[in-house]
Amino acid sequence: STMEETLRVAVCDMLERKVEMPSALVSTMEETFKSLADHYIEAAKAHTHLDGTTILDMFKEAYGEFRFTQSIARLQALKAKLHC
Repeated sequence: STMEETLRVAVCDMLERKVEMPSALVSTMEETFKSLADHYIEAAKAHTHLDGTTILDMFKEAYGEFRFTQSIARLQALKAKLHC
């Protein structure tokens, strides 16, 4: 799922600094996250029923399982860390 991957990689991994990036970008990402954190969490909550089901790529090949509940915990931890 594009949304699951976006939350997991583009939001959580980036803000947890699992990817090297310039500090100016980190600052911008943190400020953006503060305004969108609740939206991200609510979007993930709406999809927790998919947890454990197989993710299929565009060729219908399996490449993992949905983990929205795990993403919610990561998002909440980031929200607490950034004082949102």
